[in-house]
Amino acid sequence: ANESRPYVMVDAYKSDHRDGLMKKAKPKTAASKRSKPLARPTIRDVAQSAGVSVGTVSRVLNGNKTVGPIIRKRVERVIAKLKFMPDAAAQGMRGTKRAVGIIIRDITVHALASFVKSAQRVFLDAGYILVIGCSEDLPKREIELLESLRRRLDGLIMSTASEDDPEIAAIRNSLEIPLVLLDRESDAEIDTVTMAQRDGTRKAVLHLLELGHR
Repeated sequence: ANESRPYVMVDAYKSDHRDGLMKKAKPKTAASKRSKPLARPTIRDVAQSAGVSVGTVSRVLNGNKTVGPIIRKRVERVIAKLKFMPDAAAQGMRGTKRAVGIIIRDITVHALASFVKSAQRVFLDAGYILVIGCSEDLPKREIELLESLRRRLDGLIMSTASEDDPEIAAIRNSLEIPLVLLDRESDAEIDTVTMAQRDGTRKAVLHLLELGHR
């Protein structure tokens, strides 16, 4: 009589006890292994590459005048090479934020986009990073941006979606950081930067008339 022998799994085969079938295991390939994402450079990476201490890098980021020009340029070159970006939230937790926010209602408006570009250059030269948010003219989104950024910034510039929305006005008036309204006016005691649209339109029309256009 034939003796029944237990089935022995070998090599790449394995048993599926749910249906009694033998299934061939998929061979592992290099493609099946997920590559780990590149780690974001840290302030320690910058310090090591520049041959300075972490404190020196921090002073360069904060615009401290005690760092000499040679070391400052070396650190700045490494920062650019590694594409290092300070974490505004982490800096805020330490009490040294060095970050200014701009909330724009519509980043596609050429005048506002040009302002953001110029502002970023000025703030970077002063040792601040610029945090940009676009509300897309939606009051609800603007409120979310204000609540998210208010404790992470040293100052805020706003091209608000609404001067009259009571919830936005309440948050603006409760901010404990400097605030400037851009291209908007408010009844509250808030600094504003507005465009001379009427005067600009008048000058443009006069210029066209001088050129002979009608």
